[in-house]
This record gives sequence, C-alpha cells and structure tokens, in this order.
Amino acid sequence: MAELFSKWHMNSSAHYVSIILCSRFYLLGDVDKDVAEQLGPSARDHRGRYFQDFYRLLVQNEHYEDWSHVLSTIKLSFNNYQDTIQDVLAANYPNLK
Repeated sequence: MAELFSKWHMNSSAHYVSIILCSRFYLLGDVDKDVAEQLGPSARDHRGRYFQDFYRLLVQNEHYEDWSHVLSTIKLSFNNYQDTIQDVLAANYPNLK
C-alpha cells in the first residue's frame, strides 16, 4: 500500500479512497439456545454453522496528494483488528471458542 501511495504522489495524482476491513468469524462449539436466539437464523451458513460478520471502516472517501501520514494508522488498525474482534466475541459469547 505504501508503494502505491508513493507512486500516486510521484505522479501528482490523487484519488478518493475508502478502506474497509471485512471478516467473518465462525462460532465454534455448542451454541446454546440464548446465543442462537440472539444471532437469529440469518447468522447460519449453508452448513448450519453460526457466524458473526465484522467490519471496520479505516478510511472513507478521503482524498490526499500525500498518503504517508495515514499509513501508520492503517497499519495499526490491521494489526489490532483480529484482537479487537476476539475481545468482542469473548465478551458476548464467553462459552464459545
């Protein structure tokens, strides 16, 4: 990503950019009735596994000639994303792994 932003800067080009992290986490183990009701029937895949989708909006319609100041924030968000989701899952579903 840094290389891409650098090329844009060298070419004096600028773009409107949105960066969204998206993921699906499957709830492993036995899902009790309360969790099943909380998630609802739309939170099951074709194999019957319960899941929860997550997203994190990092950048929305931003326009910069030089993106270097944003890269550290993007990198930090990438590095913390999975831990943040696991914390949310552990808080909401303590009996699941």
